[in-house]
Amino acid sequence: CNNVSNVTPNSADLNWSFSDRENDDWEFSLFSVATDAAFANIIDSGLVAGGTGTLTTTGLAPDTDYWWRVRVNDAFAWSNWAACPSFKTAGAPAQPLPQCVFFSNPSAIVLAQSSNLTWSCQNVSSCSIDQGVGPANPPSNGSVSVSPQQTTLYTLTCQGVGAMSNVNVQSSVDVLVFSP
Repeated sequence: CNNVSNVTPNSADLNWSFSDRENDDWEFSLFSVATDAAFANIIDSGLVAGGTGTLTTTGLAPDTDYWWRVRVNDAFAWSNWAACPSFKTAGAPAQPLPQCVFFSNPSAIVLAQSSNLTWSCQNVSSCSIDQGVGPANPPSNGSVSVSPQQTTLYTLTCQGVGAMSNVNVQSSVDVLVFSP
């Protein structure tokens, strides 16, 4: 076994080469990948043509230790299993945090006029605005017109996506209302 390269959260390239004293041509290589050194839990295996190879094993779990082994056949017999170096997959990529920009335009109005509440968000699945405004659709960006009767603080609350679905982001703006 030579090495393991290009290790990602879900795959790795296994590299090997064999030679013997008789310099026989190797016809096949048999490989196994397991989550334990005893190979009781094999998660990938197969037969590859030739005695030298690079194989990408996929479907691996992030941040997990793996063991692999390989043996070859030279048309006369199978070699013993070669114990190859273990490897650990990379951790899962970090999920980006939800982010929002929220503003009012104009930020000050005369009673009976309106102001636009505008939002632009990334990495969110849903958003809502309090003070009876309701869902902010679409959650990625938009605007809604409001006509408050008095100075009002509006809060945009958005929920993250994926692994960050339990993360909320809030942003608030004041719409100042003056008498005519």
